[in-house]
This record gives sequence, C-alpha cells and structure tokens, in this order.
Amino acid sequence: MIPTFVLRILFSGLMAFIPNENGTEVTVLLLNSNHYHTSDGSAMQAHKPLFIVRSGSCTGDCVDDDADIASFIYRDQASATALDSFAYALDNGSAWDITGSDITVQKLSGAASLPGLNIIDGVRGTDVIPTTSSERTDFSWIPQLQQLCGGGCALDADLFDTIPPEIVAARFTLSAGDLYTYSVARTGSDVLPAHFKRLDGTGSTSAYVQAITSWVGADIEVTGDGVQFVETKYDSSTGRSMTVGPDSSGKVEVAVVNLPPFVPPASSNNDRRTATKWPM
Repeated sequence: MIPTFVLRILFSGLMAFIPNENGTEVTVLLLNSNHYHTSDGSAMQAHKPLFIVRSGSCTGDCVDDDADIASFIYRDQASATALDSFAYALDNGSAWDITGSDITVQKLSGAASLPGLNIIDGVRGTDVIPTTSSERTDFSWIPQLQQLCGGGCALDADLFDTIPPEIVAARFTLSAGDLYTYSVARTGSDVLPAHFKRLDGTGSTSAYVQAITSWVGADIEVTGDGVQFVETKYDSSTGRSMTVGPDSSGKVEVAVVNLPPFVPPASSNNDRRTATKWPM
C-alpha cells in the first residue's frame, strides 16, 4: 500500500498572496522592509524571510545549525542554547534563510502528482469577523489591497519576473492543496475588525473593515514517502533542495515567515508584553 501523509505549510508576516486568473496557483511574495518607511515616515523594522521545516527525515541541503536563524528566533537565549533549541524544534527537519530566492514544492520522482490547488472561499457570512470555525477558514480574511486603495492600484507585472524588483525579498509558489485562513489576529483574547488608515493621520479611515488573517495555512495530501522543496536564486547562484519525510504522526510541518526579530513573551523574569506566536 502506498503511504500518504499531510504536508502543512503555514505563512505569516509581511507578505502578499496573489492568485493567478483561474485560481490554480498562488504566488506568495515575501516583502523586503529594509530601507522602506511607513506612511508617517518611520523606518520599517528589518524582517527576515525564513523557511522552516519540521519533519521525520531530511536529505539534501538540510540545515539545523544556522546560528543566525537560531539567534533570530531565540533572542532571549545564549548562542549555544539557541542552537540546541533550534535543532530540537526542527526535529529532523531543516531551515533556510530564503532572501533572494524562489521556493517551490515538488513531488518525488515516480510518486503520484500532488493534488490541485483549492482556495477555500465563499464560506464566510456578512459579518466583519468570523462567527464559526468554518467561516474562519475563508481565504478572504486576508486584506485585499484593491479594496484598501479603492480600485486605484494595479499589480506590477515585474513582481513575477525572473529577477523581481527589490521590494520582493523572496517568493513561494503554491499550486497544490487546500489554501485557507489558519488563524485571525486577536487583540488580547478577542477577534476585532481592523480599521485601515494612514499612520500620519492624513486622509480618512477606509470603509473596508474586517478581521484580518494572522496565519494562512495550506494542507497538501502527499502520496509517497516524501516531498521535495527546491530553491532557485535570483542572482543565478546555486540554489538548494531538500527532500523531507513525515514524522511518526504522519506529518511534515513548514513555516514560511517574514517577521521582525522575535520578542520573548512576558514572564516573571521578563516584562516584555508582546510576542510573535509560532503555531508549529
């Protein structure tokens, strides 16, 4: 009997999701924040595009000892401890800094084709926040830029060039599985609608109001012993690839993130009040 397992990919951070015209493929743009400013003139905090895999096995260009990634994620730990925490979190997986890269997911040679892409939409009601777990999965909780700019903005085709503009830090191409909202942003324990406006106080608040996605998920049922991730570099330098297999529970979990440095959560020994939450 041919084995099957679930590949779950979670996305979060400074990024945009752009489906093609017939919905068979979504390009995820991880955006570069370096040297860019918000509407009030404040410099944006530097973000790091990371590709993190937790799996039962990994062959190829597998990395579990990248000190830069470890210290970025575990800022509250000493370097050696951060590396240990990093390796433990990956299980037998890997992590890459994917700055300047295109990432694709591919089936193994001889394995069954991956299922087509299914974007989960049309399941929410008319409320500005989801009222059921089913409504929460709707893809439309991702804010739509066309709504925010009133239809006065157009997509730059250069974003899909082999060498994209500088604002694109990395890209991930998704053409398989169920794509859905994994979680929506909360204020404390409450889900509240977001009101969009300029930070410099000019102009009026947008009429576009709704809850917003904090994590997007993609679940792909893979038939076979593993799946491959392939990296192509914008500068034509040598890319990487890794083949990963499921853990004992029959899963491979991936996080594609583009976030500022992690802020440790508040504790009796740490008075910080915010934290980046990693669902893996």
